[in-house]
Amino acid sequence: MATGSANSPKTYGRKLKHQSQDIKNLYSLATVGKTVQATSGMQSSMGSIISTGSALSTLKTAGDTMIGAIAYNPKVATVDLSGEIDVGDTTDAYTSYIMLTGSTNPDDLVTISNPTHAGQILIIETVPELVLKHNTGNIFIPDEADRTITAGGICTLIWDTAVHSAKWTLVSTSDAGGVSLSGVNTWTGVNTFSSGTSFSVTSPNIYLGDASGDDIFAQGTWRFYHDVRIDNDSGYNQPVPASTFDGYFIIQDSSGNDKRVPYIDP
Repeated sequence: MATGSANSPKTYGRKLKHQSQDIKNLYSLATVGKTVQATSGMQSSMGSIISTGSALSTLKTAGDTMIGAIAYNPKVATVDLSGEIDVGDTTDAYTSYIMLTGSTNPDDLVTISNPTHAGQILIIETVPELVLKHNTGNIFIPDEADRTITAGGICTLIWDTAVHSAKWTLVSTSDAGGVSLSGVNTWTGVNTFSSGTSFSVTSPNIYLGDASGDDIFAQGTWRFYHDVRIDNDSGYNQPVPASTFDGYFIIQDSSGNDKRVPYIDP
């Protein structure tokens, strides 16, 4: 009469067969959200050893709790000459964190092809300077203007299938750039415009105030680099006798010379 366990495999081939079946069962349980304690020495098909007491489980697709940091595997991709990168699941750029190089510097990114999931997140770190092109391909920028990401900068996009159908919508950038304006814009209330160096308004016609009762205040030194003309509603450059002036204020031209601008009290 034989002794020992009836289920104990006697040959190496049988042991290997039983071990393979154990691994199959282990991953089958994991896919339905169960937790399994692995036996000591069990070897996966990838060749790694699952140590005693380790747990294998998956997150529920309907929502679950996870403890620990979320980390994305960084990969390198190159913008081709048409302004496209491919992030499909059969490419080397299938990840949520891409370090992007360009065919030119700066480069235009027009199309991000082959997303796999609605709500997919894509973080792009630019190696050279990069220009995200608004609505030229499948990228949507909320202020509807192209966005430049400086070299070494980062931008985050989400694959939007609801509001902006089938568009990568820009969520944020690391650049602290201001708002880009075009067309006719109206400001109401109190607005402050500031810059560390200069603030430029380059429109051919600039209007301050829209009614005779508006008060316009200015501080600091005003410098005029072209002719200064003070007009009224009845026409331009009307001759006024010097004796009628009530005073003047002084401005400086581009050479620093004082110029007197007379005024008449209303």
